[in-house]
Amino acid sequence: MPDRTTPPTKRTPAETGAFSAEHRQRLTTEPARRALARRDIAAVYRLLTDAGITQQHIANLTGQLPSEVSEILKGRQVMAYNVLVRIADGFDVPRGWMGLAYDAQEAPTAPAVGEEVVDENMKRRAMLAIASAALLGAPVLGELLALPTPPTTDTPLPSRLLPSDIAALQKLTTQLRAGARTYGGGAEVVTTVATRSRSLLSVPASDPIESQLKSALADLHTLAGWCCVDSGLPDQARSFFATAMDLAAEAGDGVQFATALWLAGIQMRDAGAYDDDLKACQLGLIKLAEAPDAPGATEMAAWLNTECARAAAAIGHGDAAERSLQAAREWQPTTAYDIADMECVTSYVHLFLGRLDTAQRFAAHSVRHWAAEGASRREGVLADIALATIHTKTNQSDATTLAQRAIASVTPLQSLRTRQVKLAPLIKALDDRGDSTSRDLAHCARQMAASTT
Repeated sequence: MPDRTTPPTKRTPAETGAFSAEHRQRLTTEPARRALARRDIAAVYRLLTDAGITQQHIANLTGQLPSEVSEILKGRQVMAYNVLVRIADGFDVPRGWMGLAYDAQEAPTAPAVGEEVVDENMKRRAMLAIASAALLGAPVLGELLALPTPPTTDTPLPSRLLPSDIAALQKLTTQLRAGARTYGGGAEVVTTVATRSRSLLSVPASDPIESQLKSALADLHTLAGWCCVDSGLPDQARSFFATAMDLAAEAGDGVQFATALWLAGIQMRDAGAYDDDLKACQLGLIKLAEAPDAPGATEMAAWLNTECARAAAAIGHGDAAERSLQAAREWQPTTAYDIADMECVTSYVHLFLGRLDTAQRFAAHSVRHWAAEGASRREGVLADIALATIHTKTNQSDATTLAQRAIASVTPLQSLRTRQVKLAPLIKALDDRGDSTSRDLAHCARQMAASTT
């Protein structure tokens, strides 16, 4: 259930009581720091009550009801970003200790987990832990490490949220998504909009409008996360995906929750973590099963199943990949965009499985549909790369022409992911072919992949 807390109010020292230096010192001990880093608020509250601080005092400091403090002490997870911020501020501890938004003065003085170095594998497991905790009530798929949350920025706010404000935010997200799909990248712009838009959470609104706002913000933060993936910013991507899941969970929006997991899974797959990709997408499917008739649930399930197929194919589980792909294709896309995208992804599944004839057929269909769609988009480039890779692997006569076109189509994109991740199979296929023209094309593609601008 979403965290429902009373809005913070300004209290005098007499009303709140003093949070003594002795009490604050308890939050600097290693057990407290670990609990804060894991965002294990129940453990933090137990440490304080053991030190003699009453539940009423904790409630006053954090802007919660005493009943809410009691529920947390009994084990209720605290996932909401704004509640975690109030807890950190109420106890006068740097937000960075909880992996929340912080400035240079608040940066953690040590890694989030004791003195350990948090490597990429641990960060992926932290993402799965956050998702499983929100979905299942416990971090069954990893450890709840702290993931840094981008800072919010002050901006002029309305006095009360109206449906028109939500519509404007949704329209802006749609426009930003169109730009990201066309050119790739875009992290600097989209993340700035997303972090500033979070300040809308402090504006008074009716319960239905508040829920719509959180869904809209979840969509925007998921887009920001994907733009970070596409721009080569993995830590920021995970942070935005985690925030999107928090917001979607509070709004009761399973489709947005699953969408964030889907794209987080793709990020894991890019890093070669196919098992984690599969787990993320399976969690998304579990979430969608809670409300299978929700708008967009069938479509999202199709994309999740397609990603499950890619992950299963990559680790050699052909039968599982086939089952997931069959489940995905029960959804019938209606736009040229979605048809082309689904066929492109399907071609990659068969390419992973070594079924080059089938992969070629789907890739060729995808290229044709992108042409019919009428816009030069980033996903269309991915279809060009897939087709060129297959033709190069099979030594077809037009392989050089297709490779040249695919490499040239990457040039205007801002997508670092396309250059560094998606071009890699084509580069390998050109190297394996071995003739001088292929070697020259591989060299050109490598130079493009090495470029960060």
